[in-house]
This record gives sequence, structure tokens and C-alpha cells, in this order.
Amino acid sequence: MGYVTVKEETPDRLCFSREPNIWSWSLFFGAIAFGFGAAYYGSDYLIWKLIYVVGAVYIGIYCMDDWEICEFDKRSGETRTSSCSLLQKFLQPFLKQHTVVANLDDIVGIRVEEESVRFFGNGHQVVLLFATGMSIGITETFTFGNSSEHYQVADKIRLFLDLDHRNQSHDTDDYLGDGSSSEDSFEQINPDDISTNVDES
Repeated sequence: MGYVTVKEETPDRLCFSREPNIWSWSLFFGAIAFGFGAAYYGSDYLIWKLIYVVGAVYIGIYCMDDWEICEFDKRSGETRTSSCSLLQKFLQPFLKQHTVVANLDDIVGIRVEEESVRFFGNGHQVVLLFATGMSIGITETFTFGNSSEHYQVADKIRLFLDLDHRNQSHDTDDYLGDGSSSEDSFEQINPDDISTNVDES
């Protein structure tokens, strides 16, 4: 898959992963090559050459996509999304990954969001919808191109969580209320309390 890769799929666990693509790596090495080229062929002072190299490395890292993981675990009842940049991989003991943990039971829906970016087209992202009104993307970035894969991923998650059945059961419970009988919902009246008025002629 171009959007995400299915890392693990079992009845109790579903895990997606996303890694920097060829375009990200090309930008990274291209920026570094440009910085070293400017430093090597330039006639500036050494401090400026170091600035060229450091600046090029920074731009290359900034332009790269993150390593992202989205996990659904029925055993723990949690969904966990995490992202890690190239800099965080090098400085893992000092820089922690960005991680979001939520309850599986709070997920009420899944949708594919679309974002229009000038000169690039429309980007898409699979988003989890929670009962609290919060929404979390299974990836932090939108991807461009055909959105069919995003809908396939959304359907896979929906099937794994059995959201259609859960939502149907929830709607039925709301309709029935607390399950009490209709007779109990009316006030019971004692026949002795009813008085009949008879008109005397």
C-alpha cells in the first residue's frame, strides 16, 4: 500500500505503519548534496561552509516524512498512534516519540478527510471519530493521489472494530430506552379511587 502498510493483522490486533517514501529520501539527500557542494566549491570562510552543511541537513530532515504507527488492540482495548522523525531516531534517549492513546470503545466512526493544496492537488487522510467529538488521524500527514486506498483502509478498520454492528446496537438501545415495559411507564390507578357521578332526574 502507498498510504500505509499493514504491519500486523489478527483477530485481536490490527497495526498500520507508514515510512518516508522515495520522494522524502530524495529531498533529504538532495539537500545534503547541495549543502556539501556549496561548501566544497565555495570560497567563503570555514564558518560559512559549516553553516551551509548544517542548514542543508536541517532542511533535509524537515522535508522528510515521519515514521508513523497506528495500532488497534482488542486485548488492551486501546488504539495507539505514534510518530517519530529522523532526528528523534538519532536522539531516541533524549527525544520521545509523539504518542496518542485512546479507548477503542469510544470510536464511533471512521471517515476519509480531504484537503486541497494549491499546486499539489487534493490530499486525503483516514480519521477516527470519537464519542467525545474528538477526531484523530491514523497518520499525521495527508497523502496525494488516488483516494481509493484510503477508503480500503477505512473499511478494514471499520470491519475490525465491527462498527456497523456496534452502532446498530447503540441505536436500538436508544430507541428502547432502559428496557422497561410500557405498562411500567404509566401511572397505575386504583379502581377504588375512581368515582362515578350519576345525574339524578
